[in-house]
Amino acid sequence: MSLPTVLSGPLNLPPLILLHATGMTFVGLYFIFRPLIPYSPQKTSFLSKLAVPPDRTAETSTMLGATTLGLGLAYLGISYVDINKNQFLYLSVPVRLLLAGLGGMRLLADAVGMGGSDRDEKGNRKRKGLSKEGKSEMAFLLIYDGLQALWLGWWLGEGGFSGRPPVY
Repeated sequence: MSLPTVLSGPLNLPPLILLHATGMTFVGLYFIFRPLIPYSPQKTSFLSKLAVPPDRTAETSTMLGATTLGLGLAYLGISYVDINKNQFLYLSVPVRLLLAGLGGMRLLADAVGMGGSDRDEKGNRKRKGLSKEGKSEMAFLLIYDGLQALWLGWWLGEGGFSGRPPVY
């Protein structure tokens, strides 16, 4: 099946999943080609907030972008399959519930003091748990993936939460 054939066929995805897949595709592209402007924690301009901090963050950002782009394109690539036969779509419900659960467990571990810590050369703790930004990102994962998985499982109906289409 070639890309023009897939793109010329019907898009058999629920509207929210189509929006999600398109968004993931563009976010993935953004992270791959993220502007590598110099990082300065003192600057507060819009572009400085998009800057990549030093170390290997640029490589990590690119890998995150490639993974996100791949997932978005996977959703779009399976859009020609009839929904009742779309194993990927059905399986995404329990997987996304698992991701939301893991995000919730990470937030809970951080809240009770089991979030881990970095240590300096003397063995003293430098920072414990997630940063404020990390907590908000993890909460977003919990809410976004959890609610969208619940909605999709409900929308799919029979087999929606089992990960199996009704034809199997």
